[in-house]
Amino acid sequence: LRGWIWALALAGMTAFSVGRMVRGNAVETDLLAMLPDTEKNPVAEAAIRSLAKTTGERAVYLIRASDPERTKAAALRMAETLRRSEAFQEVTAKLPPMDPGMVPRFYASYAARVASPEDGLRADPAVLKERIESRLASPQGGFSGLGTAVDPLGTFEAFLAGLPLTSSRLELQDDLMVIRSPEGLYVLFSGSLRGSAFDPAVQKRVVAATGAAERELRNSYPEAQILRTGAVFYAADARESAERETNLISSLSMLSIVLLFLWCFRSIRHLLLGILGVAAGFVAATTVCLLVFGKLYLLTLVCGSSVMGVAVEYSFLYFANHLGAGEDCNPRSVRRKLLPALGLGLFTTLLGYAALLVAPFPGLRQIAIFCLVGLVAAFLTVLCIFPDLLSRPLPARPPLSGPRDRVLDRGVALARSRGALISLAALMVLFGICLLRLRVDDAVRGLIQPSGSLMAQESRITRLTGLSNSGIFFLVEGSSEAQVLEREEALRARLAPLVQRGELEGFQAVSSFVPSPARQEANL
Repeated sequence: LRGWIWALALAGMTAFSVGRMVRGNAVETDLLAMLPDTEKNPVAEAAIRSLAKTTGERAVYLIRASDPERTKAAALRMAETLRRSEAFQEVTAKLPPMDPGMVPRFYASYAARVASPEDGLRADPAVLKERIESRLASPQGGFSGLGTAVDPLGTFEAFLAGLPLTSSRLELQDDLMVIRSPEGLYVLFSGSLRGSAFDPAVQKRVVAATGAAERELRNSYPEAQILRTGAVFYAADARESAERETNLISSLSMLSIVLLFLWCFRSIRHLLLGILGVAAGFVAATTVCLLVFGKLYLLTLVCGSSVMGVAVEYSFLYFANHLGAGEDCNPRSVRRKLLPALGLGLFTTLLGYAALLVAPFPGLRQIAIFCLVGLVAAFLTVLCIFPDLLSRPLPARPPLSGPRDRVLDRGVALARSRGALISLAALMVLFGICLLRLRVDDAVRGLIQPSGSLMAQESRITRLTGLSNSGIFFLVEGSSEAQVLEREEALRARLAPLVQRGELEGFQAVSSFVPSPARQEANL
């Protein structure tokens, strides 16, 4: 009865897991999702998610051909090819006509409030008169385009020039975003994804569409250089790498298990039962992780593949005791005989994986639960199903039992020798020395090994555009908008010396665009 109950439970878990996998979105390829919530402030967590969503759900392309005209034509052609592929929600190459006077006109009515009197300017009639005369005598027109009557002291023009709107090297030319470089002109365009960058379906569509567009473009523009970056390409590379590793580890493990089963037992039934034990562990572990966490991390599947070698040991131990036991052997007596040894082996192994449960990393906890459930399921399969499916013992195998007995006798003799104790003591000393030299590295970058080609392209794009995707920010809070702006202005004052010393390249702030009410009154 217990065998039927466990078999029905496995069938239900198999149906659930297969259903979730078929529906998709069951495997999480974002390695950052494995990390703990490092921020205590929920607002900071929301900011991190918003930043990741904004920067992650977009793919960026840079195109360069032999001359500027061919570069622009090549960029427009590739953008149109990507647009037709329907892999993107929107592909933006040509921008709508820009009005250069839009920003000055927006701030014009607040000119006296946003423009800070700097450069030693004082409320002295002589000083003001000299500044106005200098402005009137200048042959160059003001940046604001509003004239000296609106900005007689040039303070409003200085405010507009200081807005962080021109921090990149991008220019607008023929409604295209271009970059001038020593190699030639580059054109930048981008595409917004139809979903999350960590959705395998989105990754496959974007990577396939990009590859097809690159091949089509090089047919007409063989000299074209194409650079691309985006979280979707890194996620796709990580997913493919994890799938390759999982398939390799699983294939080699399964092949070794199959060969060992065939060599030892020469029985297809034993081979199938051994595979059943491993499969039951994987199905149960997958089901429980999907129920508890909602998704499976790719790293869980990679690490979980190592459980296969442990889970199959329960089957081997059962079959080994069933080998040559004689016709009078009862399968249930074999189970009773093995239960203490199997239980002890399971308990000690579970203790090792249970240590991961106390780690603050959700990813490590999922790996622990996957391994724990997988081992328990394989153990239950051996105890509940094997006795009913393997009623007759296998005949003895003298070619195997002879070497086995000699190895066991030799091992027992070595364990009882004095040299074994000396060797054990030396190993303990060596272990202690290694433990003292152990260094912990908790940087998540160690878990991520992105493609060298992708990193080189991103580095090149960052260098050409002058834009960085560092994701470093300060979260400024306050009881009101005015207090937030005041505190941010104080933070800017502390960061400014770092920029002057070259320790920071720069920063952007809301108060750069909207001064605090107190600063506006002071300016006025």
